[in-house]
Amino acid sequence: MLKLISVLLFMFILFAVIYLIRIKKGKAKGVISKVLSFVSMLTLISAAIVFVIFAKQNNLMIFGRVKSYDVVEKYQTTLTSKDAQAAYKYLAVNAFSQNGNVFFSNSEKDLFSIEQDGDKYTPKTVLNGISSVDASDTLKAKINNNGELILDGYLLYSKYDEKLIEFKNKTIAKNVQSFSITSNSIMYITNDSKLYAMGFNEYAQLGDTSSKNKSEPVFIRDGVSKAEISDTHSMIVDKFGTLYAVGDNSYSQLGNKTAISSSEYTKIMQGVKDIKVGNYLSLVLSVNGELYTAGTNESGQLGNDGGDFKAELILALTGVEKIAVNGATCAALTYDGQLYVWGDNKNHKASESNKEIIAKPEKIAESIYDFAISDNGIIAIDSQRNILLSDASGKLHTVIDFKAEVPDEYKDKFSDKYSLTDKKI
Repeated sequence: MLKLISVLLFMFILFAVIYLIRIKKGKAKGVISKVLSFVSMLTLISAAIVFVIFAKQNNLMIFGRVKSYDVVEKYQTTLTSKDAQAAYKYLAVNAFSQNGNVFFSNSEKDLFSIEQDGDKYTPKTVLNGISSVDASDTLKAKINNNGELILDGYLLYSKYDEKLIEFKNKTIAKNVQSFSITSNSIMYITNDSKLYAMGFNEYAQLGDTSSKNKSEPVFIRDGVSKAEISDTHSMIVDKFGTLYAVGDNSYSQLGNKTAISSSEYTKIMQGVKDIKVGNYLSLVLSVNGELYTAGTNESGQLGNDGGDFKAELILALTGVEKIAVNGATCAALTYDGQLYVWGDNKNHKASESNKEIIAKPEKIAESIYDFAISDNGIIAIDSQRNILLSDASGKLHTVIDFKAEVPDEYKDKFSDKYSLTDKKI
């Protein structure tokens, strides 16, 4: 399409030059000059139309920039000029991580990074109209307000010949509600609960009953509410809360009481609310708030205090609302706002504890509203919607203080999480 734009622009310049030469020679009123004028304008308009189409397809901003603002100042100004209800939409409600980077978003669906200058931390607007973001080592992904799933980077389509599938801010699907990515593959669920997947598939982890890699998204199945994929296996939850797993099972990460891998989705249990998977590891959250773990336990990922490995799902914690895993580090947020971590704690990634392995869930904070795990530590939003980061010692401390007045109707910890935002957890 860029070639077509270039050709049209070249034609416009050519016809315009010829037209100007004829004007200089006093032939501006001739039929040929009129035709040249018309054709040159037509090619210019055509080039503009094609460019707009190209920009839309590639998510390029032509006239607009990111709507940037000081979110703390905006909150305080609105609070002063209006009231706490009107100002609430500017407070942080969602925490995200992309590898070593951390972000938060508000109910306006504006995404903010956290810039550090010495001891000062400042929120910076990076995107507008974003429902969810995530990243692997090689690929960044986001869902915008229109439900478009946009990829930037590449999938390592084959681990052995290092064949890449590259994306340059490309929309690969529309009407998407959630997704899960690795450096090798991606899964996403559309608004009508259809599951699609693409990428590396040697362990049959895409769930299409084959072990062939997929260079384009392929339909997997209907009626899916949750889907998570690792480099070796995947798990899905259907609309009835039934959990299924597929792929490599070397460490019994499928939770099916065996170490036998499967190329077809195997039913594991019912009554499931959420799932998270890592390499050779699975976290399963029931509708009753019971957190189960399965898979490798080399870094205490199972959270069973270093207990014996079992080829089944192990109960690790109760009263849980949200779960997360990053590498071999796991975390869970309880209904009453207590944040627990366990697993890999090298470089104080999870906690200020001096232990490199935390073998059972350890509480690190209270009154937490949301959180995410990055490669470098934890980002959390507390009940007053302030932003907390873990420092080099692993201790959580407040870096952005909204000095908020949270309205009574939003003080109940999870009362507004799903009514105001399209939260991906």
